[in-house]
Amino acid sequence: MSVEELVVIGKILGPHGINGLIKIQPLTDFPERFQRMVQLEIYYPQGQFYGDLHLEEIRYLNNKGYFIARLQGISSRNEAETLKGYLVKIPKGQRVTLEKGNYWVDDIVGLQVVLHEQGTPLGKVTEVLHTGEFDIYQVLTEDGKTRYIPAVSDFIRNIDLQKGIVEVLLMEGLWE
Repeated sequence: MSVEELVVIGKILGPHGINGLIKIQPLTDFPERFQRMVQLEIYYPQGQFYGDLHLEEIRYLNNKGYFIARLQGISSRNEAETLKGYLVKIPKGQRVTLEKGNYWVDDIVGLQVVLHEQGTPLGKVTEVLHTGEFDIYQVLTEDGKTRYIPAVSDFIRNIDLQKGIVEVLLMEGLWE
């Protein structure tokens, strides 16, 4: 399986206690998925596959914002320490299905931005910024400038993942 087909859902923060337990920081909008998992696909921080480790137990520490887990074959603090910084990944096909009109950030980044109806190319989405109330698409324009478009229906008229485009309606002054 190629790295491009995988998404990171967690990061191992290090050991918890002395008996081989590990702390996992969820890096997903759906951390409850960990409660249903039987094994974890673990990857080195540089991206190479480390191995599948069977999940023996897992619980969420709400006040800490991370999970405590016991993995088969990891029984000491030193063994748990060796996994610090490693990533938990899943195939893209195992992501939670989003409601219509919602998209994964990595599906949006890289899309061509075009004017709604005219189809005139404006640039490419390079990043999705999370501002709280709504996201903002950072766009690298055709002439190398960075512009920003609020990800709201006033501006974003259509997203077509098959065609690889975001159709936008620009209000006066937004693009200058």
